[in-house]
Amino acid sequence: MLILVSIIALVYSGCATSPETEVDTMDSDIIDPAILTGIWQGVIKAGEQQLRLVFRISLEDGEWTATAESPDQGVDNIPVASVKINGAEIVIDLPAVAGKFEGEIEPITPKIAGRWHQGGRDFALDLVKIEKVEKIVRPQDPVPPFPYDVSEVLFANEKAGITLAGTLTVPRGAGPFPAVILVSGSGAQNRDEEVYGHRPFLILADHLTRQGIAVLRYDDRGVGGSGGNPATATSKEFADDAYAAFSFLRNQENIDPERTGIIGHSEGGIIAPMLAAKHPEVGFIVLLGAPGIRGDALLLLQSAAILRAAGAPEEHIRKAAEINRSIYEVILNESDNEKATEKLGSIYKGLGVPEDRMKIEIAPLLTPWFRFFLAHDPAVDLANTSCPVLAVTGSLDVQAPAERNLDAIKEAVTAGGNTRITIVNLEGLNHMLQHAGTGLVEEYGQINETFAPEALETVSSWINGLGGRLDK
Repeated sequence: MLILVSIIALVYSGCATSPETEVDTMDSDIIDPAILTGIWQGVIKAGEQQLRLVFRISLEDGEWTATAESPDQGVDNIPVASVKINGAEIVIDLPAVAGKFEGEIEPITPKIAGRWHQGGRDFALDLVKIEKVEKIVRPQDPVPPFPYDVSEVLFANEKAGITLAGTLTVPRGAGPFPAVILVSGSGAQNRDEEVYGHRPFLILADHLTRQGIAVLRYDDRGVGGSGGNPATATSKEFADDAYAAFSFLRNQENIDPERTGIIGHSEGGIIAPMLAAKHPEVGFIVLLGAPGIRGDALLLLQSAAILRAAGAPEEHIRKAAEINRSIYEVILNESDNEKATEKLGSIYKGLGVPEDRMKIEIAPLLTPWFRFFLAHDPAVDLANTSCPVLAVTGSLDVQAPAERNLDAIKEAVTAGGNTRITIVNLEGLNHMLQHAGTGLVEEYGQINETFAPEALETVSSWINGLGGRLDK
């Protein structure tokens, strides 16, 4: 997804090792270890959004340790750096998501009354002991047995020197079959593009394969079974990963290489035209909730759409745009991170942002990924595509608002002389292509539907209906 901001960070380095756990057992004998050991769950409330936060606390060789998870976001095994206990007070530090929990243990209840601190914000968070974490069950999740073949595969991105892992689903029967790779949105995502308890790529792969289309979906670099470090990568490096997946799929048995294409969601919708513009063997591309304008313009549009959908007054939206524009100008025009930090610090200081929060907010703005995204204009690649293009967006998409981005995609593709483009704006769907009320991010996890049936049908019928239009 594009710049998805949430209470619990969705992205942390999946390949990093957990820091050495620091333990303070001073006066810990006041609390019976049997009371504290176990699973503790609380709910963080921020406006309309409610997210469960879970700690699994244990005592190992006299030392307190823990892991954390955010089940409503589908994030497990968040590393905990330290568990400190002083009498009835407990502090759990999670630097991987810039978060900390501070609470007081009430052994009779039992309960831990406390607060969650993250990104300069504080939230009330009371933890209660539970037997097990209730996982979210989404009604569209497919269950075996499947009417197609499923294989776990490994393939190499030789340019980066890494191996990526994925799942290949192939229809049964006489081939060769049309085929696609699925390219996820921003952030370190697994092969199912799992977020907020939803697995949209699992649903999409299942639907397409049942419709006679082979699908390869894969873990992003540094996630699951894939190697590599996402922290230093930009969309260009992720495009190299996608091309490795495409090349691998195109050369598999019973796959039609001339009818092999790319489906990209969100940032993946930037990567798909990157590859189509550079590699003429790409048979077609499908863009889901994809940007058609430069990164800085997209984020300004996104911010305004989110604020407007949340009911913010127009004056507030205008002021937010002015501030964001000044921040983006610094990032685009100052390549030296130290100087950029100083200039951004002046802006944040003028807004009254505390210094500790300032550092947390500035750091991700100066990563290679964000710098690239902000300056990248997808129109350049779109204008150089010659294969068929399908662009699908929901009318309630606030992350890549439909009208502006679909118009820009169509204009860029046709400006390059490619007339084989289909534009679809699906009424009432959000950025995740779910039926939604407002389109706001906080709805994603509250909606049981993972992928609207009409969006699935739009994609599969278009691919299966390409026929002679693949001739270039």
